[in-house]
Amino acid sequence: MNGIPLADTRSRTTGTPHRVLVDQTPHRSVARHNSRFSDSVVTIAPVPWRTSLYTCGLLLLFACFALPFDVSLARLFEAEITPGELRAIFSRAEFFGHAYGVIGIAVTIWLLHPQCRARVGQFVLAALGAGLAADGIKLLVWRIRPCHSNWNVDDGSISLAFSNYQSGEWDSLLESANHSFPSAHTAVAFAAATVLAKFYPQARVWFWTLAIFVLMNRIDGGAHYLSDVFCGGIVGLVTATTVLRSRAYWQLPHTLRRLLPSLGSAEV
Repeated sequence: MNGIPLADTRSRTTGTPHRVLVDQTPHRSVARHNSRFSDSVVTIAPVPWRTSLYTCGLLLLFACFALPFDVSLARLFEAEITPGELRAIFSRAEFFGHAYGVIGIAVTIWLLHPQCRARVGQFVLAALGAGLAADGIKLLVWRIRPCHSNWNVDDGSISLAFSNYQSGEWDSLLESANHSFPSAHTAVAFAAATVLAKFYPQARVWFWTLAIFVLMNRIDGGAHYLSDVFCGGIVGLVTATTVLRSRAYWQLPHTLRRLLPSLGSAEV
């Protein structure tokens, strides 16, 4: 009967055997659930505030301890103590902390993982938002990059001060040489690693390895001091946690889906 097998059963009252049809066709909802590329949206748990605050507090503690050793460590990296192959790895991992890398990763997720398409904006918002937040702090805090510092003048000193717009420092403040604090690349990398680790927990070690490579690249290249990258990591973690815990952002698509059909019926 159309390829559907028959199963023998017995009546409870008479014991007479009779046949019933057994449908072995998988239910549509089950097949869709078992599909690797389902249309359902991936559900992730937000980062607990307590975990984020503990991590940020630890990074802040590291930054405070690193301040007295910033210049000495920068001098060591200026002497090219890092092996060439390791430096090349750090340099090539810089894309993970750059806006171009964020866009490339977002496009890749959009094309290869349809379940995460609704959350690609969350990743982009967290990563680029962390970079913009770090850039905003750079306009408020003055610090010369290690690669532009005069070691003969700043012997063991820490050039970290708040900017003063009334003293005519605006033009100098916009120069990249004065944008050492905090590290925007590290902020982007830490935010990206935080979100991607939630999307793909099985690869979280790899994402955080890339973030550490970005951190090391900024120190090894003389772009930032050690305390700069620690503070950049704090900016990235806070931004990513805020975005992941934001409900209003993710209620918007569902609100639009409910609103659009009603608008269509109203026009008719």
